[in-house]
Amino acid sequence: MEAYAAYLRGYLRRKRLKHNLEVNPVRREGKIIGKRLDAEVIPNGRERPIALTVFSGDTRQSGALFGKRRFEAVVADAPYGVVHGSRTDVGGVGRRDRSAAGLISEALPVWTMQLKPGGALGLSFNAIGLRRERLLDLVAAAGLEPLDSGPYRDFEHRVDSSIRRDIVVALKP
Repeated sequence: MEAYAAYLRGYLRRKRLKHNLEVNPVRREGKIIGKRLDAEVIPNGRERPIALTVFSGDTRQSGALFGKRRFEAVVADAPYGVVHGSRTDVGGVGRRDRSAAGLISEALPVWTMQLKPGGALGLSFNAIGLRRERLLDLVAAAGLEPLDSGPYRDFEHRVDSSIRRDIVVALKP
């Protein structure tokens, strides 16, 4: 979050845009569960500011970060590599879970709850580490309706030798 705040602050200064930007911890029940960046920018020639809010934290706790707010869309980029398996609390097994499926299966019910009816989930993932069919099963089990025909199956592409990026799109009934 600090790197993003520094980038944004520098960009706004270089563009000579009036702004206010601050980063603060997000606390719930006395614990810090993430960070919140709030920025207000007054573009040249405008009187009213444009507001931007960014939260960072564990996606499985995004319900606590955002509270009762509901969204038209939730868009996420699933972890691609083994380094993301260093957590021992994924999947409730008390050991390292090196698959993206463990994290996604815990995050999907939270994301589903955050979507408004008719809202969409867009999720990019590494098709080498997580099979599309497995992800579609997880999405359906969370109560979403995957869109898996026609153009929705045409996004997969090679990024490098260990990443074949693909996306899944699903709707909340």
